[in-house]
Amino acid sequence: MIRGTMAGRIGGEKIPSSSTLSTLCWYNFTDFYSLLPFYLNPSLHPVIDWKIPYPLDTTSLLLIMSEDKINQILSSVTTLVQDMNYIKVGQNELMEKIDDCQSKITSFNKLALQVNTLQKESELQKSRLNSIDKNVSNIIQNHLRNSINVVGISHTNNENIENICSAIFASLDCNLSVKDLNNYYRIIGKNQLKTKIIRMEFLRTIDKNKLLRKVKENKSRLNLFSLKLSTNQADQSTKIFINEAMSMENQLIFKATKDMQKRGHLKYVWFKNGKVLAAGPNIPTTIIPSKESLSQIITYSTDSSEFESDSDSKSQDEETRRDSKRKIAERSSASNSTPEKRDTKKSKETVS
Repeated sequence: MIRGTMAGRIGGEKIPSSSTLSTLCWYNFTDFYSLLPFYLNPSLHPVIDWKIPYPLDTTSLLLIMSEDKINQILSSVTTLVQDMNYIKVGQNELMEKIDDCQSKITSFNKLALQVNTLQKESELQKSRLNSIDKNVSNIIQNHLRNSINVVGISHTNNENIENICSAIFASLDCNLSVKDLNNYYRIIGKNQLKTKIIRMEFLRTIDKNKLLRKVKENKSRLNLFSLKLSTNQADQSTKIFINEAMSMENQLIFKATKDMQKRGHLKYVWFKNGKVLAAGPNIPTTIIPSKESLSQIITYSTDSSEFESDSDSKSQDEETRRDSKRKIAERSSASNSTPEKRDTKKSKETVS
């Protein structure tokens, strides 16, 4: 056992005296470890005066040594608790934001569902409107079933539409007169002077078809000079066109179909009995009810033509293979027959 209090100097550093064990905590671990041998054996250093009033055993020294470590651990734990509190606060804020985002996502899903419902309703209304437009177009076209348009005769002051109709009938020699018409008039547009359409409404469909047949047979007569509407021979180049009257919807379909014909997708385009018809290299005579159906028909014809071209190329390849096999067989047969001929020649020479 070591008794007494500690008072003295070690390495020039003054060591404070104390009668309690807590005085030793004034030193850090490094100083304490350097002084530990002198505590255990006071005779090692003569300068130190050891006066410890009570016994200092090894357990007490270990407790003194671990006190600073415990304080450091407590400090670390305190810091860790503070960090955990900060993390908890941040986590709470993050959870609030997540809840906010979740509520926004829920509201967004509701809005998306409403938008989908509105889109379906819009598509349904659109299909209904298209059906109504188609019915209206059919009604208008049915109203125009006995009407034709004469295009190319310019408007003049004090013109007589009746005389123009009579001149057309006489030029085409169709045995018709103005009495066969229910009405005749010039279609008034935004600029009346530039409007070149005269409409004739027949009483009977058969008379309208008779006129259209005569138009096909006598297209060369359809000019201002031949109709005696002009005395200038130069007006022979001013052609006049006579066609069935079309509704606005059919005009748009006919124009789109003619554009496809110009691109080479179709070969023939015409209008008959209130319907637009078309035909092509890979398309039979088909009614074009709408512009959307026109694109579908063109796509189908393109795919079928590609399929036919592939089948044609395959058949050509097969024919080429057959020809090559036939040529090889002919060559082999010719080579086999040559030695026989030589043998016959040799036998003839031998006999002679």
